[in-house]
Amino acid sequence: MAHRPTEPTLKQKIYALSGSLVWYCASLLPLRMRWLLGDALGTALYWLVAARRKVVKRNIELCFPEKPNTEQKRLARAVFRNAGRGILGWGFALFASPRRIQQEVRWLGRDSFQAFVKLKRPVILLCPHFVSPMLTLRTIGAVTPVVSMYRPPRNPLIDMGYHSALTGIESNNHLINRIYRKRGSHEIDMISSHGNMRPFYKALQRATPFFYLPDQNANKPNHATFAPFFGVPAATFTSLTRFAKFSNARIMLCHTVMSEKHRRYEMRTELLPEDFISGDPHADAVRLNQMLESLVRETPDQYFWLHKRFAGRPAGEPPIY
Repeated sequence: MAHRPTEPTLKQKIYALSGSLVWYCASLLPLRMRWLLGDALGTALYWLVAARRKVVKRNIELCFPEKPNTEQKRLARAVFRNAGRGILGWGFALFASPRRIQQEVRWLGRDSFQAFVKLKRPVILLCPHFVSPMLTLRTIGAVTPVVSMYRPPRNPLIDMGYHSALTGIESNNHLINRIYRKRGSHEIDMISSHGNMRPFYKALQRATPFFYLPDQNANKPNHATFAPFFGVPAATFTSLTRFAKFSNARIMLCHTVMSEKHRRYEMRTELLPEDFISGDPHADAVRLNQMLESLVRETPDQYFWLHKRFAGRPAGEPPIY
């Protein structure tokens, strides 16, 4: 998808180039070194970014009220350490070769995934916000063309970089193209969630796997419903129901976590039951959040608690943050 020319500010240029340099250098490091540096970065951010620390603590307080205060604080620190790993891992996902990604990611369910894709049936790849959605996308893009819905970053240079690295489409910035040039063989189409939904419906009609991150605060009331997440009403998009029913698509879970035991990432792809989507938007949102909650409970410190998941509130309820 081509980009509209956007003139970044000086501050955005500095952030984009310095951040890109950090990402690139981090991508050259072995996994254990990246994780150690990520722990240090996350610990620093825990103390330096007070506003986001309050968001994490509030989320944990709401979702794990049974945990004592000391354990909640310990979990919050672990969330930041893993977020630091995620920041450096983002660079690895953008810059690493397919061979290095394959070495660091153990893919459980790869054969079943490829067999299903060969059927040419529409499929929505459901990817929750754990440590590295970008790494999950790169891993899948190495074996099949895929279209991804994403929320564009505020910095236009970073947005250009994503597209140059993942799609191979050059931007109007020569330096960004040089830094983020596409690495290896993969076919990924990145489409903004802020635009027209028609490209996503066309992708489903072509049976191109559709990569979808479902668990953000839904800021479009006409396309959302309040469904419980850890017992708290959460504004949840109903897009999954619309996309699935439009194309009779199957839903496949794509879930990646860090395995300390095996010292690598472990990605699991799993075809969900045919009736996972019932056609009732609210019932489907409830089922989706129940599944996400069970995944979060397995590795609560690896979930993206820095996001204001409960920012949207039902009418008459006070703000949470």
